[in-house]
Parts: sequence; structure tokens; C-alpha cells
Amino acid sequence: MVCRALIISSPTIDIINVDNTEKLCAGGPPLYIGFALRKMNCNVYFYGPIGHETRKTVKIQEMYDIKTLGTFQDVKGAVFYHKYNNNYRITNFIGEIKTIDISDLKNKVSETRYDLLIISPIFNEIPPDYIKELYRPITLDPQGYTRSLKNWIKLIPINNVDLIHLSNDDLPLNEIKNIEIGNATLIYTMGMENTIIISRNKKIEIKPEGNLVKDRTGAGDIITGLISYYHLYEKLNILDSYNMAQKQFENIIKEVGDIKYKINEL
Repeated sequence: MVCRALIISSPTIDIINVDNTEKLCAGGPPLYIGFALRKMNCNVYFYGPIGHETRKTVKIQEMYDIKTLGTFQDVKGAVFYHKYNNNYRITNFIGEIKTIDISDLKNKVSETRYDLLIISPIFNEIPPDYIKELYRPITLDPQGYTRSLKNWIKLIPINNVDLIHLSNDDLPLNEIKNIEIGNATLIYTMGMENTIIISRNKKIEIKPEGNLVKDRTGAGDIITGLISYYHLYEKLNILDSYNMAQKQFENIIKEVGDIKYKINEL
């Protein structure tokens, strides 16, 4: 049986500044996670708000058979400005998106049984309360909550979540100890510096392998998608899932790194 995955998130337009050179590209978890899962031969769908400026990103996604279940909104859409400085990224949200309709989302989810639900808000378009309305297994990347909600950790219905990804862009390392993860597994990434996996009170630290990529926009999304596939669909243990994701990662981020600039041709 072919894996069916639903990504609940927003497509984005990203303005990326590397070495003081700006480039416009498509982005967002639906593209990065979706592309990674398509490389695993999954059938991939996305649900989330689409704005005026992010319609072109959706066209890029559809070129790679990431099917659209999302809704069009009469606003700009999710637009980000990313500036890289000494391998660190400073991100500013300069777009506009609205909260999705949970009733419509539940109807879409009920039409097809998905093997993976990956929730990755860009801002607060998918309020944490909505998570308990959906079935498991669920992967959550709360990057949007860290940008928009002060007490996001306490708002997540953690018993409904199986896998969590956070990066040091989202939360400082010294605050990881404050996160209540229940029976979920937490993947905390720090670029090429280190990765920490916490699962059932066990803590594993891993030094990522491979080469440093200058533009790492989407790196966390790709890792999130691949680990979700191997751990929640293929049922590998979390360490093997991470190692398998690492083997795929570098080729995928380079490949999608070329694809995302096709938006300038539309």
C-alpha cells in the first residue's frame, strides 16, 4: 500500500538574503515536506490557507504532485524575510493569513484515511485546540506557535501528538527541559551542530553528518517529513528513522533548492 500523507500548513513566499544577496523563492512546509515525502513515493496532500502571493507556490507544489485541499483567502498569504548571518537565520513574518475552518478540514480528513498527519503552522492559522479534533498518528512542528503564542507549550494537547520537531530557531536549548512531551518523541535540531532526541525519558545526542548548505531554509521541514515517514509509517525505531532521514536529506534539500526558484518563471 502506498503511504498517504496530509500536511496541514501554509505555502509561503520566502525572500532569502544570503551574503547580502536577496532572492525570491517558493517555500513552506507543504513544499519542503511534500517534496521529501514524494521522494518516498507517498501520495501527498496539503490543507492550509492560500493567499494572493502564495498561489504561485501552490502551482510549484502541484508540478510535483502535491495535491491541494487548501482554501483560498482574500489576503496576502504567508510571506517571510530570511536573513542568514554566520550560519544563523533571522526570520521576519511580513505576510497575512487567517485561521482555517476546522469543520472544512475535518470533512477533508474524513474523505480519505491518511497514514500521516503532519501539522506545521506558519503562524497561528491552525490553533493548537484543533489538534485534538484530528486522528493520529500526528507529527507537530510548532514553529508557528513559537512566533505567535506566548504560552504555546501549555496550549498543545500533547496526548494527541506522536512526534514533535523543534529547532534552535524556534526555542533556545536551555528551554527544552520545560517542554512536557507526554508519550511523544521530540526531535530538537541545531543545524549541523547537534541533534537531540528525547523519547520516554531517554535522551540521545547525535552529531549530524554531511556538508553545510548555505541556504538551509526548509531543512527542518525536510527532516520532519522524512523522520515521520520512517518512524510513523515504516515503524522504524526513532534512531534508525533519524539516520535514514539524514542519508536522504542532503540530496533532497539540494534538489528542492533548485525547484523553489522556478517561481520566478511563472
